[in-house]
Amino acid sequence: MKNDRPLNIVLYVNSYLPTIGGREVVVHYLAKWLKRLGHNPRVVGPAGLLKHRKYKFEYPVHRWPTLRGLLVEPVQELNILLDTKIWKTDIIHAHSTYPSGYYVSQVNALDSYPLIVTPHGEDIHVIPEINFGLRMDPIKDRKIKQSLSRADACTAISTDVTNSLLDAGVRQDKIVEIPNGIDLERFDGKYTIDIRKKYNLPEDSKIILSVASYHRKRGYEHLVDAFARVCTQIDNCYLLIAGRGTDVLKNRISDHGIDEKVKLLGQIVPPFMEKGEDFLAATYTQSSLYVSSSMASGAEGLSLALLDAMGAQLPIVATDISGNNDVVSDGTNGYLVKPGDDAGMANMIIKLLKDADSMEKYGIASRKIATTYSWENITKQYVEIYRKQMNKAGQTA
Repeated sequence: MKNDRPLNIVLYVNSYLPTIGGREVVVHYLAKWLKRLGHNPRVVGPAGLLKHRKYKFEYPVHRWPTLRGLLVEPVQELNILLDTKIWKTDIIHAHSTYPSGYYVSQVNALDSYPLIVTPHGEDIHVIPEINFGLRMDPIKDRKIKQSLSRADACTAISTDVTNSLLDAGVRQDKIVEIPNGIDLERFDGKYTIDIRKKYNLPEDSKIILSVASYHRKRGYEHLVDAFARVCTQIDNCYLLIAGRGTDVLKNRISDHGIDEKVKLLGQIVPPFMEKGEDFLAATYTQSSLYVSSSMASGAEGLSLALLDAMGAQLPIVATDISGNNDVVSDGTNGYLVKPGDDAGMANMIIKLLKDADSMEKYGIASRKIATTYSWENITKQYVEIYRKQMNKAGQTA
């Protein structure tokens, strides 16, 4: 007889909120929905033992101290050992192959719990062209492969992550594809924030949005170049880029003479980190279309920002890379273009902005696709993997 008892789940990470990144957001929503589904998750391992204790969530966060230098690894491994012994544990889910997965694999060699490892991008992909990927460091590559070899299962958020796991030596039968999720509720409400008024844009302006912290892999330089082409044919359009570090684009923007047309918003804090209206969700819902300009397969796993844009019912122009092409169907909810093809990207943006009927149709299709990625559905898929691995280990799940 199947036992559907609540599970005690460790979500082990090496950084957490208020640090903002895709991994931290994924773990937050996974913990939130595990709790809502009746389980007992706890996020373990992030630094900020004293400084960040003020942040409270629906689930417990165990912040252990972090030391520097040679003591980092033994201290983190001791943290895991103590946490699993003091509080009940059924399964450990490490987010990132290194350092989190590696630390857990070291401890698990002595005191075994079913271990799930989820890569989040840089910790599994290798892109020499842009010097991207932890595995380019031979020492880290060895540790990543150890964490993967000791994992009972590895999850992949996209086909390209699966391919990188295979390249790192993981057996196909250990890999389960589970995509990232989306909080659809954020995009169902009406917001009093007026994005056009806030940034002094015309009421009838067309807004092109892109959301991600700056990195060469994001292809933002190509997006700026493409947008400059768009401006030669469409007057009343503006580009909003949200994310850390995007100030490096200012010179390129000025070189094109489009300073008044591009707004660099900086990092926008997620709604679960501050009180008040969801400013980022309001920005999505009031934009006209979304662009993902990432440069190469492996540069994205499955972009949370792209899913958010689809949840906000936006048509999409995206580069044709793994992750993007998992959720964007050319001619259905947007267009796919070759990475680095500034002219091609500009042409697709112009084509959409000039065709209101297609904009509406593609936006509706985006929302329909996004509904299959609700965090409730995604979390249930993770629970299924947890129970399967516990049963294999002889535990009652």
